[in-house]
Amino acid sequence: MTDRPELEPGRNLPLPFQGGTDLPAPRQQQVPVYYPEEEESISLEHYLHVLIRRRWMLAAIAITFVVLAALQVFTATPMYRASARLQIDPESSRVVPFQEVAGSEMAGGWFMENYMWTQTENLQSHDTALRVVQRLELKNNEAFNQSTSPGALVALKGTLIKLASLPFAMGGDDGPATDGDKDEAANLASRLQGGVEAQPIRNTRLIEVSYTGPDAQLAANIVNTLIEEFIEDNLEGKYNAAARANDFPRIQLQELQIEVEKSEQELKEAGVAAGLRSSNIRIADTAKLPRSRATPRRSRTLLLALILGLFVGTGTVFLFEALDNTLETSDDVTQHLGLPALGVVPSLGGSSKPKHRFAWPFGNSAAKMRPYLVQDDEDLQQARALEAYRSLRTALLLSHSGNPPQAILVTSALPGEGKSTTVANIAVALAQTGSRTVIIDLDMRQPKLAEAFGISAEQGMSTFLSGNSDISSQIHETGVPNLFLVPSGPKAPNPGELISSERMFTGLLLVRESFTYVVIDSPPILELSDALAASPHVDGVILVAKGAKTSRKTVQQAANSLLQVGAKLFGVLVNDVDVDKAGHGDYGHASSYFDRHPYRGHDSSQRTA
Repeated sequence: MTDRPELEPGRNLPLPFQGGTDLPAPRQQQVPVYYPEEEESISLEHYLHVLIRRRWMLAAIAITFVVLAALQVFTATPMYRASARLQIDPESSRVVPFQEVAGSEMAGGWFMENYMWTQTENLQSHDTALRVVQRLELKNNEAFNQSTSPGALVALKGTLIKLASLPFAMGGDDGPATDGDKDEAANLASRLQGGVEAQPIRNTRLIEVSYTGPDAQLAANIVNTLIEEFIEDNLEGKYNAAARANDFPRIQLQELQIEVEKSEQELKEAGVAAGLRSSNIRIADTAKLPRSRATPRRSRTLLLALILGLFVGTGTVFLFEALDNTLETSDDVTQHLGLPALGVVPSLGGSSKPKHRFAWPFGNSAAKMRPYLVQDDEDLQQARALEAYRSLRTALLLSHSGNPPQAILVTSALPGEGKSTTVANIAVALAQTGSRTVIIDLDMRQPKLAEAFGISAEQGMSTFLSGNSDISSQIHETGVPNLFLVPSGPKAPNPGELISSERMFTGLLLVRESFTYVVIDSPPILELSDALAASPHVDGVILVAKGAKTSRKTVQQAANSLLQVGAKLFGVLVNDVDVDKAGHGDYGHASSYFDRHPYRGHDSSQRTA
């Protein structure tokens, strides 16, 4: 770069270009129209990046599922399951003569299937359970009557259902008085019935009968007693049926008058023999003592809870990602907006150093002007931020081969996005190259740079633009080598008009002649037109967006506003990002696209339908 005359701070200089004859005209080009780039196909890497960036949400959901599952399984009473098997063969006995035909049909398909299901239901009947209660005297059995817990979550669900049904509960008479002992036995049978389960085994004549309860030994005893009582009840039913069948042949024989006494005697003997024969139901396997709990299966339940939690968490992560319309990474800028990404600047909020607005400790002593990266390399967040600004500086200097931009305007869409922080740090990074750099604070409504550098703001750009001083008298040393500042000055009633005036661009030309780099801090675009008025007269604009706060639509509107007035947009810098939370390492990275293609917007005339 050619040598530039030095414009010494405080030296009065005549204001050239009076009357505007030598003012440079704004860059002439077609009014650009912003079109977001077509999103590229989403790769597996993108999905992994989303999961890593939102890993804490995913972990929180998965842990919640596991904790709830643990709360359930460790508060539920352990239950033991004992099982036995019954073999049920077709009926073959004849109580009356014509049953010979019926008996052959019972061995067939549909009848046998229905017969098996009938016996299954009988095994689970209330009467069978009542016989077991009476035989085992479960009324006085402590193991059977011990209190059990279904688990905290199941109990909570039951309580909520009960509370929800209270408004619909109808009061009334409790009903007639009942026998206390019979009522208690019936309740015990109902409880036992709830733990009994019978299920036919497919393609066999076996039925598996099981009981689940809090005591392993009692569970086995209940199952064995239940199948014994079932077989006994079956035998009793057959014997009674045979006894009742004696009357049927007698009527038939009287009508036919065929050897009444002889036939009656034969049928009675056959009926009694049929009732005493062995039942067609026999025990295939007796219930053994369970050696492990049936429920809760803690390890399996916790593993399933973890898998389900990860599944739900992944879905939630991608749902939030789809609903999130903010910028947080360089990829968000390039993929969703089609704009060059200048990188990501990490947040300084968690720094172990005293909290300053910028990345270095301001003060009047030159010794304190060194960045933390140099002064204390153990401060990771400060080091990350400084590296980000240095990377941005490199990208700016290399963006134009042999002719880097001289005047750079920094703005944002809305207030509070960190544009002043960006201005100060970029200027320091440029000054550290040994080049004379000046900051111009054009944010006349909310000035911050003078206070940050410890410089008086009683005079400044507003003083010069109002015609009350020359530009050289408003240039101040900052204490950072090679870095100077022009404060905003006292608040003016019409800052927009001052910035749009001829005098503004006269002063800009003067500082261009005396400084290698000019970095301008301007007000937010979407609230004020100040930045739009100045943007066509600089070499390029940096648009700052606050990470995880500024919406894509807001940045899009700001970019459109700049491009429509003929400004050249260097790109978007995502600021104040919690890189540890976001889970990416692209801070300090300016996209190679920006390095190759400074952004001027799309020509609407060349846009195809």
